[in-house]
Amino acid sequence: MQPIPLATDLTPTFDWMASRYLDQTVAVSWGRYPQWMSRMAEVIRTFGPRSVVDAGCGPGWLLRELARRLPKVRLVGVDSSAAMLDRVTPPAERCQERFEAFSEHHPGEFDVVATSFVLRDTPDPVAFLRAARRVLRQDGHLVLLETHTPVGWRGTGFRLYFHRLLPWLGEVWLTRDWPQGQGTPPYRWLSETHAAWHRGEDLPQWLDAAGFSHPVLHSRPTEVVLLVSAQAKSLRHDR
Repeated sequence: MQPIPLATDLTPTFDWMASRYLDQTVAVSWGRYPQWMSRMAEVIRTFGPRSVVDAGCGPGWLLRELARRLPKVRLVGVDSSAAMLDRVTPPAERCQERFEAFSEHHPGEFDVVATSFVLRDTPDPVAFLRAARRVLRQDGHLVLLETHTPVGWRGTGFRLYFHRLLPWLGEVWLTRDWPQGQGTPPYRWLSETHAAWHRGEDLPQWLDAAGFSHPVLHSRPTEVVLLVSAQAKSLRHDR
């Protein structure tokens, strides 16, 4: 997979989607989104973190899951969309900033970086992953969730849904009020970026180049999501 050329800043799209994001994401995932966030939070819990940053946190569902499981852990949500961050609730801290810029001011500060449904839409995935490595302490962990085209017969149904039905539903129902002239509608954009991502075949190489090792797959190849964790390699500021 080649890095996806982003023609525009996606922040206005997520500002526009903020009020409907959670309801629609639950709906288009056939009710699985809460389960995915719960599984992701459980993987994070196993690392026993003292601090977690959610890169591209959106309205903060994962942060709420983590707050219930890890009430004493420092939680920080980073997102470029102010409208999304307005929906993030305490005790999570909020930071409106591009994650790559955030990482420059917070080196070696966190035990875990979490990110969900972000990497696929990032113009430079390795740069994003390097930012994740930069904010981690020695032996910290990255936990990443992304879309995934299932292997086997499930892949046929997934492609029909994700690349035909979902863009149509977006245009006639979910985002039918999308402003003309604001670029590709959200669900058609989702379909197009996933077509390039597919199963994230380049992710192992990206992780290695960004300073991560020991990737662990926490999902099955037949699933529609890819849940992966990886450990940070040692960097100079950790010593």
